[in-house]
Amino acid sequence: MLNPGVGSTIMLIRAAIPDLGPRERDVAEAIIRDPSIVGRLGAAEIGAQVGTSAATVTRACQSMGFGGYPHLRTLLVRDEGAAAQAARGGNTHEHALHRLFAEASRELDAAPTTVDLEAFARAAAMVANARRILLIGAGGSAASVSAIALRFMSVGVAVEAPQEPTLQLLACRLLAPGDVVLAISDSGETSSTLSSVEAARAAGASVVAVSSFPRSVLARMADEKLIIGASGRPWPDSVLTSNILQIFLLNALVAAVGEARGASDKAATVFDDIIRVVTGNRRPGDSEADSSPVNL
Repeated sequence: MLNPGVGSTIMLIRAAIPDLGPRERDVAEAIIRDPSIVGRLGAAEIGAQVGTSAATVTRACQSMGFGGYPHLRTLLVRDEGAAAQAARGGNTHEHALHRLFAEASRELDAAPTTVDLEAFARAAAMVANARRILLIGAGGSAASVSAIALRFMSVGVAVEAPQEPTLQLLACRLLAPGDVVLAISDSGETSSTLSSVEAARAAGASVVAVSSFPRSVLARMADEKLIIGASGRPWPDSVLTSNILQIFLLNALVAAVGEARGASDKAATVFDDIIRVVTGNRRPGDSEADSSPVNL
């Protein structure tokens, strides 16, 4: 049974929608449109609003991972109260810039509650013990792939992160048992990523998925799935937020893998040296030639 953190209940409902039946989805969407109805109405009344029965409302709650309608009601009333208290404390924002940061901050606070910590530990061990690590992602998730490849390298963990979908597919076909693919896709439905994952599995490699939706195609294909909650905000704002959430989750994974592999001081020193050369900041005793910027 789900036990989400304050403010994350709607996030979990959104994440469950793709796997619900038509009537259950109607219930979920009605709650997302106006979460306050759960505090005002009973299961039968909500069912009547969407043209279904109280039993379907209860079943929808259970399908989404809650204990039933009373459990969901308790969580949403709690979230509504917390939001009202925050608003009374002056947490209102007139400028779009401030609103964007405030919304992202709330999602960052709630998002970790959607991550299965046991799955996270298993995924970290899988990546740490891999013979070869391949990172893949396309579209909005491509930026997360690039950023996290650099982070892995900074702790001395060699990874491959081809950017072009054809190269990702080719690399996945050349994998073998003992290799791991870390596949990143907010929707979990990106066709090029799914094709690469399918090729990796056919080659005998293991797959760790990072997605917003636990019942997405990618999540179902993966050996381990790390779910970082779906915001449900309008695109492109949701893409930006999902990238931020992915980066935070993946940085935590890098830290766990680095610790398991005994991240060396040498890796940190090498990374610092590279940054020094790229930025042209030389240390005392360095020659002028040592401080010249280079293209890497």
